[in-house]
Amino acid sequence: MSERTGRHLAAAGVLALALTVSGCAGPGLGAGAQPDATSDVVGKGFPIVTPPAAESPSPTPSSSASAATVKPIVKYSACSAGGTVTFTATYQDDYEFHHVFIDTDGDHRTGYAGVDVPGEFGADIMIENDLLFRSNGTEWSWVEVKGTSPLLSRSGDTYRWRLKSAQGRGRVVFNGDDRTTEVTTPVVPLKECDRS
Repeated sequence: MSERTGRHLAAAGVLALALTVSGCAGPGLGAGAQPDATSDVVGKGFPIVTPPAAESPSPTPSSSASAATVKPIVKYSACSAGGTVTFTATYQDDYEFHHVFIDTDGDHRTGYAGVDVPGEFGADIMIENDLLFRSNGTEWSWVEVKGTSPLLSRSGDTYRWRLKSAQGRGRVVFNGDDRTTEVTTPVVPLKECDRS
């Protein structure tokens, strides 16, 4: 092949590529033709991208908002007595999701690792409103524990939950989330309930 023929073939290839990318030419279309609304020329050969299926009880918690816009959770505690553990917290804002994250084994490598607290924390159990969930890995993936309703009572903004000791032992973090703002307590150690 001569040098001149090679340059012509290379130029023709570049022109064909430019026409294909710009949508002016392609399979089934003549030069200058535009694809109709039902044509799938641009996406042909590429897989359809769909959003992932919901694997969690609620959306992944939002990122924390500034402290000036969020009222903290107050009067929170976790205590055990008589084979049960009771969790109490007062939420000063109207959150859609009221969470209790429990690190039952003290190992941050097991359980959900996205709880926004200093140090290492892996939530093995989560209470969300009146449902109980078990972690399905370190990401936001939970499996509902059927037949258990941990919500003991709600009085105004104060929530009380109760679990059997096997599910509720460990370190605890309370969380409120309304999809736009989020508030989290520090890690709360489990104590014996005050019997007075």
